[in-house]
Amino acid sequence: MGVSTVRLSGESPTRRLSMSKGPPPINFSTRLALRPAECAVALGVCERTLRRWMRDERLPFFRVERGVFIPSAELERWMHDRIESEQATTKLADEILNDF
Repeated sequence: MGVSTVRLSGESPTRRLSMSKGPPPINFSTRLALRPAECAVALGVCERTLRRWMRDERLPFFRVERGVFIPSAELERWMHDRIESEQATTKLADEILNDF
């Protein structure tokens, strides 16, 4: 189990965090919407990747004044659609490769 030192704004210059501890799980059923940083953590991707998905892959989001939010129900639907699409692509690729 490794330990890393991370500098966090608004706190002491360094803080030791255990690599085995992650963020608490987000319960999508109790949240109407997530902020991009929360969503990125929940999906295990960096916020830059999440924002690219918002821009390029039509991950649903909305703005309220200066805040950006991703609706939980739309996020679950988007993830489900991506998984189905990936499974269909894998199945098609397998069929093509079996023909060779």
